[in-house]
Amino acid sequence: MRNRSQWFLMIILAALLVASIWYCLQIWRTTPAMPPYGNVVMSLAALVMVVFGSGLIALMYFSGRKGLDETARMSRRSRKWRPVRDPTPGQDS
Repeated sequence: MRNRSQWFLMIILAALLVASIWYCLQIWRTTPAMPPYGNVVMSLAALVMVVFGSGLIALMYFSGRKGLDETARMSRRSRKWRPVRDPTPGQDS
C-alpha cells in the first residue's frame, strides 16, 4: 500500500467487514434454532450445488484443454464486417 487512498479504502473495507460480522452474529443469536430436517435439507442442497459446480468447472477445463472451443473462436475472428442491408428494399430513409 503506497498511498493514502489505498489505506483509506482498506480501513473502510475492514470496518464494513467487522460491522457485517457483528450484524450477522446478532441476528444469529436472536433467531430460533432450525429443526433437524432443515439442517438435513440445507446440507443436501449445499452438497448438490458443490457437485454441480465442480462438474461444470471440470467440463470447462476439459473443453479448454481439448481445444473444443477453438473452432468457434477462429470462425468468429475470420468473419469480415459486412453492412446490414435494409429488409424492405425500395424505401429510402
